[in-house]
Amino acid sequence: MQDELERAQFEEVYVWVDDIPLSRPRRNIHRDFSDGCMFAEVVQYFVPRLIELHNYIPANSVKQKRQNWDLLWRKLVIEQTEQIAVLKARCCKLEQLLQLRDDQLRQLGGGEPE
Repeated sequence: MQDELERAQFEEVYVWVDDIPLSRPRRNIHRDFSDGCMFAEVVQYFVPRLIELHNYIPANSVKQKRQNWDLLWRKLVIEQTEQIAVLKARCCKLEQLLQLRDDQLRQLGGGEPE
């Protein structure tokens, strides 16, 4: 029962992310978001004054991914354990992070994207 509930919640997150215009299509959400760039795009969509996308470099190396997430961490106060789990493309961690941030981003952005 809990698995079905989680799956339904994750589907809502996927639909929510797909409604946001991103620079590249979502294929494998864990890998797509692991470098922090697409997460920064999501935040920038809701709160443009908070994120400057030119600061986030698409990356394959753990070092650059970490730098991107460190920058996001400073802007959004993301817990380090969440950061590492997303950085390593752990299953379900990104969905949980996006789910938590959805309401917070809408509050910061005044409800709708700016």
